[in-house]
Amino acid sequence: MKTRCGFGFKRLFQSEGGSALVISMLLLVVLTIIGVAATNTSVLEILIANSSKKKAEAFYAAEAGIDHARKLLSDMIAAQASLDTWDLSDFADVSSSEAEHPGEKYVFQNKAVGDCAYTVTVFAGKANTEGLIFLKSVGTSPNGGRAVLEVSFLGKRVLPSGTTSFSSYGGQQNAGSAKSNTGYDINAMTADELSTYQLNEDA
Repeated sequence: MKTRCGFGFKRLFQSEGGSALVISMLLLVVLTIIGVAATNTSVLEILIANSSKKKAEAFYAAEAGIDHARKLLSDMIAAQASLDTWDLSDFADVSSSEAEHPGEKYVFQNKAVGDCAYTVTVFAGKANTEGLIFLKSVGTSPNGGRAVLEVSFLGKRVLPSGTTSFSSYGGQQNAGSAKSNTGYDINAMTADELSTYQLNEDA
């Protein structure tokens, strides 16, 4: 009986030898798949982090362009002997193939800020009677990051202290007959009256 039992166990172990190898191979394959999946997940997370970093850098560059252009325009207006003479012709035209708006002009082109850069354009509304001008800043970062920021500014001409009307008021260039002495005018745009109108990010 003992001999038979021993022979029975030996035979059982011999018959299980092939399945143990198969199970081991399956476990190895499963572990390999898990390892590859974990590696791919890590790589994907790194790519997402890099993409977010590029977008953030480009956005901050575009924001710097808006701030720089806003300061430049405010200084230009303040430096005029007469506010009535200021207009957008001080800037270079954007080529017709690149312009998105009629009369769009460059304020800055590929202005470096750290490893990033920004290009800022300025344009007025279609009729240019509502006292609005628009700034568009395109920020770029290394490795293809890109963001677009658009802001509109509304300026109201303020009467000097002690006066009740303007004299020799010419109005904004191409303003049209709808302009009035007490109405809104981008000639009188000042730093305190600039307000954000539209915010847009384009990856």
